[in-house]
Amino acid sequence: GYTDDEEILAGMDRHSAQKTERIKEMYIQLGMVPVFTPPGCTDCVSPVDHHVGRNIQNFMAACYQQELERNPHIWLAGGEEDGHDYEGIEDPNSSSAQARRILMAQWLSAAWTDLETNHAQLLDAAFLQTGFLVALDGSQDDQIKLQGWSGPQYKFR
Repeated sequence: GYTDDEEILAGMDRHSAQKTERIKEMYIQLGMVPVFTPPGCTDCVSPVDHHVGRNIQNFMAACYQQELERNPHIWLAGGEEDGHDYEGIEDPNSSSAQARRILMAQWLSAAWTDLETNHAQLLDAAFLQTGFLVALDGSQDDQIKLQGWSGPQYKFR
């Protein structure tokens, strides 16, 4: 758990809502250090995008492929099942669109459960390798492994 002598890094991807005066005040009140991802680098330094997110994307892609093979009719655009021609744009209220949203929500839930159950080490590794969960004394700096970085190892302390 968190103790008072630790720093808390809040990694963000530069959304304007994350930089408002109110949010900046909240960082100070909570003792957090905001760290904004440089533009175009989210996939390299974000624990969620590259590590955790990639695992979830791969899981959901496999589910999609299986479902596409089983029930291709719900993935066909056009809304033909309700007798309307939407010129290639499916009615978002069609039964196929609703079925797809339900399936994707189920896949996301299953992907998260799989991540927690079968790949729990990935969560810690993601934050450690991106520098968000390293020891304050610098003893874990050698475990930081940013995707695509071939330069010298950075020392934080």
